[in-house]
Amino acid sequence: MEVYKLELDILSGGQNPQFEIGPYEFMGLFHTIEALDESATDGFFDGLGFRGFVLSKGERLRCTVQKTIIKIEEGPETRYKRGDDGLIRELFELVRKYDPDRRYEHLIAMAAKEYRS
Repeated sequence: MEVYKLELDILSGGQNPQFEIGPYEFMGLFHTIEALDESATDGFFDGLGFRGFVLSKGERLRCTVQKTIIKIEEGPETRYKRGDDGLIRELFELVRKYDPDRRYEHLIAMAAKEYRS
């Protein structure tokens, strides 16, 4: 059975908050990503701090969603799409949904504030 995950890519050197999501949620998000315009690799951030969200489908598909760019890794292929504010808002809401005991509320608030500035 395939596992679908949403990760808040924020901790350096520690385990990022990860949530198992439903296949329909994953596929809806992935279809939104696929419909976005292609992008160059410029602007992909891989430093310290909030790096965005990671959507994954098992080991075969990984999408790193950042404010202005999305990196899609599917098997040996890597491609990029333009970021989308609506998608970012949807991902923040999904993280909140899967964190009902508010365990990561502080990290989510910090990340949301950083992305709004």
